[in-house]
Amino acid sequence: MGRTEPRAPVLLVTGGVRSGKSAYAEAAAAQLSRGGVLYLATAYAGDDEMADRIRRHQASRPAGWTTWERTSRLAGIAQDGPTGDWDCLIVDCLANLVSNVMFDQLERPDEAEPERFDQVEASLLQDLTALVDFTRGRGSSLVLVSNEVGLGLVPEGRSSRYYRDILGRVNQALAATADAVVLMVCGQALAIKGAVAW
Repeated sequence: MGRTEPRAPVLLVTGGVRSGKSAYAEAAAAQLSRGGVLYLATAYAGDDEMADRIRRHQASRPAGWTTWERTSRLAGIAQDGPTGDWDCLIVDCLANLVSNVMFDQLERPDEAEPERFDQVEASLLQDLTALVDFTRGRGSSLVLVSNEVGLGLVPEGRSSRYYRDILGRVNQALAATADAVVLMVCGQALAIKGAVAW
C-alpha cells in the first residue's frame, strides 16, 4: 500500500484579549501551508481606532498572503472568495464574526426575544460548519481564531450576555470538530486537544 498524506487539520486558537492568538495562528499557518495562505479577516472598521487596528494587522501579515475581508457569511468563500492556490485559510476572528452577525440580524438586540438569539446562533453554526466542510473538501488546512469569553465577569447588559453565550457555544462546537485546540495565555500556547505539530 502507498503512503497516504495526513488530512489537512482544523485548528482552533482561543484565549483572552492580547494573549497572542493571532501571532500563534499566523505562525501555525506558515508551517501548515505549502501553497499559500488566505487570511479571512472579519473585523469591521466602525471607527478610527478600529480602522487603525485593522491597518496594523494587515501590515503584520507576510506580503505573499492574500487577505479577504468578510464580516459575515464566511461559507460564501466557496462562491465568491479569492481564487488561487492557497492551501491554508485563517479566520481572524470569530468574536468579531459573532458580533457582526448578531447586530446584522437584530435591529435592537436589547429588546429581541430569546428565540431571535437562537436563530442567530443557528445561522452562525450552519455557516461555520459549511466553511469547515469546504476547506476539508478541498484538502486545505483551517486555522480559526476566537476569544475565550467564559473566564470573566458576567456582563451587565442583556445583549452582551447573549453575545457571550453564543460565542461560547460556537467555540464549543468548533472545538468538538477541530483536530487541535490551543489556548493562548500570556503569549504561551497550551495544547488542550490534539497533537500540535507546527
